[in-house]
Amino acid sequence: MSDGGKFSKTLLSPGKDMNFRNMKLIILAGIFFLTIHPAHAKKEGQPLADSLEQVLKRADISETERVDVLATLAYEYRNLLPRKAIAFGEQAELLAKKIHYEKKLGEIYLCQAYAYGFFSDIIKSYELALLAVKYNTEYTMRDVLPLSKLVAIQFNPNTSKEKLHGAVFQLLPEVNTIKDKVWYIRTIGGFGNAFNSVNDTAQSDSLIRLAIAESQKHNQKFMEAHNIARLADLYFIKQQYDTCLYL
Repeated sequence: MSDGGKFSKTLLSPGKDMNFRNMKLIILAGIFFLTIHPAHAKKEGQPLADSLEQVLKRADISETERVDVLATLAYEYRNLLPRKAIAFGEQAELLAKKIHYEKKLGEIYLCQAYAYGFFSDIIKSYELALLAVKYNTEYTMRDVLPLSKLVAIQFNPNTSKEKLHGAVFQLLPEVNTIKDKVWYIRTIGGFGNAFNSVNDTAQSDSLIRLAIAESQKHNQKFMEAHNIARLADLYFIKQQYDTCLYL
């Protein structure tokens, strides 16, 4: 069995999702929740995002609570509308700095890094991920660092395919430190993609399939689709076009 096959059996017990939600803000959001049209329920996170946008218009919330709302909106929109996630993240960052709410910055930068990744802005995503590590919230170091290191190596023009292959193998065990389920899936898929880029299709196939399985396990539909697309790309490279088209 390949190393990738061994790794695919080392499933994590995902920890709690990002701890953004302030109880008072959720109660305020609940005031607006029943006004949301049922069609919005088809999109994961949309009802809460709509509710919180209404909370944001209230004049009776503190600036600290406003940062919490903006940060939560950045998180909720990370898959729905990444551009909105970036915009809310930037607003949250500015206000957090203004009121010296530094402990929230790690979460804010992490959401922005995630959103920029959807637009293939690797440099910006990596810079923001490093800022998240700098502010070192409870989850940031173990969640962001493996993928950040991979990005740094993979997109370094001085990294040969041979060096990348060796580096990815060395970094792979760090993935076991990731607790957040979305970042775990994102990182596993990213590592699978990296193996694909160095023509190690067996390792790539194993890790991408693991990312798909974890996406299904945790009902992460967007990440499931994203990694199925990666698998389709892998089968295109293998010239197995019927499977590629099916995927």
